[in-house]
Amino acid sequence: MYRILVVLILVELTALSVSAQSQVAGSKNYGLGGSSVMWLPRSAALFLNPAEVARLHQDEFFLSTHRFSTVPSLSAAHFIPFVGTFVVGIANESNHNWYSAGYGRLVGKHQTVGGALNVIRDGFTRLAVSFGTALHLPDSPSQNSGLHAGLSVVNLSSEVRSPLFGLNVGGAYWIVPNTIRWQAAWQLQGVNRAFLMGTEFRMNSRVSLQAGTLAFKTLSAGVSLSTSYLNADLTVGDVGISLSLNFRIGENARDIRNRYYQRGLEAYDEDRYFDAREHFLTALQYDEYYPHARTMANLTTAVMETTIAVYYREGTSYEERGDYIQAIKMYSQVLLAYPDHENAQQRLNEVQPKLHEHIQQLIVAGDKLRDQKKFNHARRTYERVLDIDPGSQEVPFRITEMETLIRKSIQAHLTRAKAFLASNQIEEARKHYERVLVFDRRNAEAKSGLESVKARRTTEELFEHGKSSFDEANYFEALATFLDVLQSDEEHLDAKSYLERTREILLPKVEDFFKRGLRLYVKEDYRAALEVWNKALFIQPNHQVTLEYSKRTEKKLKALEKLQ
Repeated sequence: MYRILVVLILVELTALSVSAQSQVAGSKNYGLGGSSVMWLPRSAALFLNPAEVARLHQDEFFLSTHRFSTVPSLSAAHFIPFVGTFVVGIANESNHNWYSAGYGRLVGKHQTVGGALNVIRDGFTRLAVSFGTALHLPDSPSQNSGLHAGLSVVNLSSEVRSPLFGLNVGGAYWIVPNTIRWQAAWQLQGVNRAFLMGTEFRMNSRVSLQAGTLAFKTLSAGVSLSTSYLNADLTVGDVGISLSLNFRIGENARDIRNRYYQRGLEAYDEDRYFDAREHFLTALQYDEYYPHARTMANLTTAVMETTIAVYYREGTSYEERGDYIQAIKMYSQVLLAYPDHENAQQRLNEVQPKLHEHIQQLIVAGDKLRDQKKFNHARRTYERVLDIDPGSQEVPFRITEMETLIRKSIQAHLTRAKAFLASNQIEEARKHYERVLVFDRRNAEAKSGLESVKARRTTEELFEHGKSSFDEANYFEALATFLDVLQSDEEHLDAKSYLERTREILLPKVEDFFKRGLRLYVKEDYRAALEVWNKALFIQPNHQVTLEYSKRTEKKLKALEKLQ
């Protein structure tokens, strides 16, 4: 920025005054009859309405010339996300040299505010201030739609009748969104009052035409050309030709916006909702009209708040029940989504010593179960210790000791199962085969025996199949089986209990299915999105967000079918 300031000062020393009609706000404003108080996304807006510099989200340098011989104004803008846009500039008008430094920022989604401090020299040196505001109420996500309104006070100083003092108020409306805008303004400059009017026709994204009038007494017309790095405005009016050049410095705001949006999607997929929201909000800093970033920012905020509340509540519930490993997982999930959550961090610090004590208690409990020859329960207890502390040196030795006894138990259970199956005692045979699979899930003889049991079972046997699937961690199959059981017998209490437990285990997959469906929805692959969301609803039929998006998607598909 210091180089730009040096350039501005050097050019000012050689600049000449211009005609009485002001062109300091640039050729495009001149072509619109000077009526752009409500919409002028150029750094030259500093001299007309400093609030409009808030529309700039990248660094820019602006140069305006009159008849290719004088320089009415120079200005430069620097944008800082979440802070605002800073602008410096020099203008020459009515034999006055005008040095200005200003600031503007967006307030909410629709309004901008801004102000500037000005030093005016015309043989004397005086201080003046400018301030203003602008409001945009779009009809669509595009910035080139809807209604604009603006108000500014320029060069307010102790000199009441200063020729540079200005009061501007006006409005604009896009008659055809993205194509035709009509605008009008009322201006008080010094002691002179004027009604200003202009219209702009955007032929395409690069070329637009302007026409304007001052109280229907003078006419002006212009053309604008936009490229990636340069905006050029050429205007012809009653006082001659005016040319403005607006140069982009550094990276394009749209490219930066897209980069932060992609980072937000990656963080969202990784359940880092806090980081995702920050990235989406940063993308909106570079383009407040970007609908995808705004949608995802709102969605991430809602998901983050819901997720944090659910994880924290579950964490405290697990802690109260003494399930410290699950409590730690829940608190860790809270901190992953929101790293600054002080309560979760405090809880995590408190629960870790309890977890160590809990591990020792589990080892003692496992030893007691082993001594009672309850190998199944003992093994699960030891394995739970290893889940919590994979580096434990005590537990592997205890598990090895049980292996010999387990092999003997397997042979005994197989022998009993065969005998019960032969005597058609299906339930007892099934129990012994399943006990074998608890010890050895790959045991071919036990699997073959269960197949024989399945061929004979009734509704109760179908329930037993569901339990087997549950024990083997085939939770989707278990869920479908328990639903089939309840369809045949709505009062089957055991099936209801297992159904609730199965859904509780599968519940973490609901969010994954929702996000996968959301990505397909954003890509407008609605049928595939519904298929994924149906899996989520199969697990949790009352998942509100998935239900809402499913209904919305079904409406879209019906609308598409009607169009076809």
